[in-house]
Amino acid sequence: MSEPADSSPPEPIRPSRARRRRARRMLAQLHGDERQAYLTEIAHNLSPGIDLFFKAVLAGLFMGIGFRFDQRVLIFAAALVAPSMAPLVGIALASVSGSIRFLLRMLAALFLALLLLCIACGLVGGLGIPLYVPVGIAASHTGLQVLDLALLLVGSVFMGSSLARRKKVNPLASAAVAYEILAPAGAMSIGLVRTKPDLWQSAMLTFGIHFAWALLIVAITLLVFGLRPLGTRKSPRAMAGILLVLLVLMAAGASSIYVLGFAPPIPLPPTASPTLISIPTPTQTFTPTVPPTPTSTSTPSPAPTITGTPTQTPTPQPILALVFGTGGLGAYIREGPSTLTAPIHYLQEGNLLEVIAGPEQVDDMSWWNVRIRYDDQVLEGWILDGLIATLTPTPSLTPSPTP
Repeated sequence: MSEPADSSPPEPIRPSRARRRRARRMLAQLHGDERQAYLTEIAHNLSPGIDLFFKAVLAGLFMGIGFRFDQRVLIFAAALVAPSMAPLVGIALASVSGSIRFLLRMLAALFLALLLLCIACGLVGGLGIPLYVPVGIAASHTGLQVLDLALLLVGSVFMGSSLARRKKVNPLASAAVAYEILAPAGAMSIGLVRTKPDLWQSAMLTFGIHFAWALLIVAITLLVFGLRPLGTRKSPRAMAGILLVLLVLMAAGASSIYVLGFAPPIPLPPTASPTLISIPTPTQTFTPTVPPTPTSTSTPSPAPTITGTPTQTPTPQPILALVFGTGGLGAYIREGPSTLTAPIHYLQEGNLLEVIAGPEQVDDMSWWNVRIRYDDQVLEGWILDGLIATLTPTPSLTPSPTP
């Protein structure tokens, strides 16, 4: 008698460990309901709470105090206590997955958080400060720097990869991106409160470039990890491709403003029509007298005295110079020729000034005594040698002999 054949189904082949890791990394490996549940869980983790707005106000207070007292460490602290950049990642997720409702919700949350941060930073850091007080380190966040873009790139890639692999945003990467995006936003609010158009316009442009590139890099990272738009061509979710194209155009267009040199111009002296101040120089007159020459006669007689009156008349031409060679960071004018003296004014690169005297050597450093006119006030101080470039030569003494 033969044994009955085993009718049980064969055991499924268990995928290797490498394939399982790949399946966890690549969202494209998920099917239908699994992928939808995965996206729903990610969207739930990215949804903002009340702590987003509380941390935005707290970060704005830290940033405003840092800008007010020129303490860069407080700007770093503001980036650490800043809210997570989850709304920015959520916008990128909505753009590649095609969820219009989630996109609008993330945009509204991010806009409100940025508004609260700017209000707190502007009131604390800019209210009640006279116009002639320098803007300090706020101006250093108004330019496009290679290191800033590198930090933004690394932070954005880590945010996108951590979301795709662990369903949450890496906090350290979020702090790096927050520093590059929120610091220009805070500088923009300082410029608006203190009515400095050159500051807030440049800061707004820097903020737009950093925001566009961060959004674009996160979206590309999510696409690399296998997240693709869902739905048919006629579905509203097909807008994902259009959003990515708009992100590319916005980032490239904003960056070209700096590359092609169309950034907001750095003003010369802060007044509309700067008045140059002439340096008075006294006129020196000397009369050399030729001593008497003896004659060959027995009775010496004094030779005629020749009196020449050469008059040295310097041309009262001021020595003009520009702030130059600071790498876009600008320079301080200080009360004395030393880095230990207090700064009395901040000049951006390209600002015009007048050299009074110098150079003076103090502690192996050369200093120039300079003068500027700011808001109907004449300010005199010292600037470090190597941070200015002269426009006019020094006044030359032209002797004009008078017989």
